Amino acid sequence: MRLRPSALALLALFAACGGGDGGSTDGGSNVCNPTDGGALSCATSPAQSSTAAPTSILFHGEVAVGGSATFKVPLNTASLTVIEQAVDAPDSIVASGATIDNVAVPRLVEVKDASGVTHTLYDDSKDDGAFSGTTTDPTQIEQLPAFFFSDSPSTGTLTLPNTTGGLALVGPQGLPAGQATVVVSDYAYACSSIAGCCGGSNTSTYDVTVIAKPLVSGAIPSQGTLDLNLYFVANKACVPGNTSSCPALSEASAPSDTDLQRMLSTLSYVLGKAGITLGNVNYVDATPKVQTAYANGVSVDSTGACAPLAQLLQTSQGGNAMNLFLVPSINANGLPAGDSVVGVDGTIPGPSTVGGTVASGAIVSVADLRANEASCTGTPVFDPTSGACGADITAYVAAHETGHFLGLYHVTEMSGTEFDPLAGTARCACQSCAPVASRFRCADATPPPPPSTAYAMRAGDCTAVGADVSTGCGGGQDLMFWLLDAGAEGTLTADQQSVIHANPLVY
Repeated sequence: MRLRPSALALLALFAACGGGDGGSTDGGSNVCNPTDGGALSCATSPAQSSTAAPTSILFHGEVAVGGSATFKVPLNTASLTVIEQAVDAPDSIVASGATIDNVAVPRLVEVKDASGVTHTLYDDSKDDGAFSGTTTDPTQIEQLPAFFFSDSPSTGTLTLPNTTGGLALVGPQGLPAGQATVVVSDYAYACSSIAGCCGGSNTSTYDVTVIAKPLVSGAIPSQGTLDLNLYFVANKACVPGNTSSCPALSEASAPSDTDLQRMLSTLSYVLGKAGITLGNVNYVDATPKVQTAYANGVSVDSTGACAPLAQLLQTSQGGNAMNLFLVPSINANGLPAGDSVVGVDGTIPGPSTVGGTVASGAIVSVADLRANEASCTGTPVFDPTSGACGADITAYVAAHETGHFLGLYHVTEMSGTEFDPLAGTARCACQSCAPVASRFRCADATPPPPPSTAYAMRAGDCTAVGADVSTGCGGGQDLMFWLLDAGAEGTLTADQQSVIHANPLVY
């Protein structure tokens, strides 16, 4: 998710679409309403099919929670992607009085190689935080074979490797090859065996797809192509401050729309830094019904399969392409004063090669698309404090959300207490990098501040500009920093590039 504070023109902040690990308990009796949970009411049924090459699909079928999908991992496998789509599962669970989306995530992924050695690639059954977001120790997280920390109800995806430890498992012959097992699960399955948690189910079923991507010359590819479906939910985009100048946005007008073409050129420029070529761009007019439904923007205050964002993403097409929806605005409550959201991804990572699900894509606001048109020449500049080209800023938002869909987390979250699972990315810890006078407001301060007053890390805290680099503060220039501000360059480290190139959507 990306936010933009109005205090600085075009400034964009990113807030992760992450979630915690399920299965919390109040330690007491079940006090939930017995009607909590129930069948999914808004998810697509039947499940959508992957359009990956048939030879790359190692498994496809329906599996009950607690059951296993078994298949063989061939030699020279660069990555595995496990996609769970709910066929019959609850929308949510209730734990400690709180309603939690029923996130779809495997319980276990392991491979037994030819010598009989079992390699555990992911294990969500542990309660010590080793494979989940319950630990904030960045060193521990980085060494995991895989990491999952996303809000993915109804449709959940795990692509590995996505950590430094996981990347290290990819040798000259790829990930460990042999007989593999994926134990299918979700939060409701964990909830069904925990006292005080209700709405759980041990009978849910999921459509499970496992996709393999091969090595190229003994390594994860370093170059690739990404196709794009661009959906016009907003049928016009106004020049900021001039509501009388609102050129159309449509499939017909797109080829001659100079702002839109600048945006695509800049998107290609940013992706190119990571070795990705922007391939075919398919323009799609949203149906009149969809355009009318979202004419006043997309609300992201609610989550789950029935939320406005999920229902919009469900209108995406199938195919091997990134689905980006250009929307009039993104509406959210409870933000810092003056802030607004300008981009949101469906989940991290997205269900690559599977369209038409509640997580198949990302949305980007067109509020800035036509801003500062006089600046839209030459090499893109992403300093939003300097009157940067609005099409360039919009492209940066699109590239950031695409990074999430392909499996990247924020290098540093807003709080400065959570970081991505890659050792090569710079961190910017609040207690070391925030202004000294503000560190009492860090989220991990003692005592912790009220959430509404907690310090939010700024790019200036995390770059050579305004940062004490001797403390190791950095990452403000990275494409996946949570905030777009002065110093932003849209760069990605070698490990980040390996993660996105391992995604099956990049060919």
